[in-house]
Amino acid sequence: MSMYVPTGLGIGANCEKFTGQERAMWQQAMDRLGAAWSYTWGRLDVGPGYLPSVHPEWQGICSANDLLAWKHRQMARGLPWDELSWVWCNEPEASGKSAREVASLVVRQLQEFDRADIRLRLLFPNGNINTLENFEYTREVTQRVRQAGVLISPAVHIWCEAQYVPMVWDRYRAWIEGYGDRLAPVVVTEAGPGPNCTMAQWLAMLPLVYALLDDPRVGAVAPFAAYPKHRLGIERHPGLMLPDGSLNELGRQYVAERQRRL
Repeated sequence: MSMYVPTGLGIGANCEKFTGQERAMWQQAMDRLGAAWSYTWGRLDVGPGYLPSVHPEWQGICSANDLLAWKHRQMARGLPWDELSWVWCNEPEASGKSAREVASLVVRQLQEFDRADIRLRLLFPNGNINTLENFEYTREVTQRVRQAGVLISPAVHIWCEAQYVPMVWDRYRAWIEGYGDRLAPVVVTEAGPGPNCTMAQWLAMLPLVYALLDDPRVGAVAPFAAYPKHRLGIERHPGLMLPDGSLNELGRQYVAERQRRL
């Protein structure tokens, strides 16, 4: 196998809430949106273009036994399991753990992957860079993990309204540029204007994130998310499609952008 590297337009498929239907909902999202790659904040037993995840800062260390169980399920279904890109951590700046603590968890988590004999490309830290405070945390945790000898490909979230995207990205890019060619292209693993925003705000913001694919420092981009996210009955994020597979305005915008880039 060769190392799987996500490129182009992906999607956060957020299928975990569809208990018992996770694989079918993931497949529907991939088929309807035509995404080049996806991830789901978990480890579904699914196929090509899928990036599994671990979140040691929120859920604790994923043991070698758990990793082996996932590996064996993938193998039994004839699905890829080795040399994949894995999404590590999810906005660790909000976890209550310091950058030093998260870096220590990353080192320990790598030991479990070694025990499970799973080679991987590590996308990290998937931190939100929308504010100066969040950016500084992302910068520190990235530096600490690299100082510990862990090779990463940088991954970030961009959550802000359209007018702030240039400032947020330029601030991060100016820093990451200092690494020259030593870090692989950045992957934007989540993007959106923020929770409880209007459809107009989403439609204005996401094209600015898609346009980052024209930046040579960016390798892949995934908006949040395939399906709507609700909390306490309130829609926090509209998603790109309904559970029945119908695309909304954001979904149609996404498909048009993907087709434009073919």
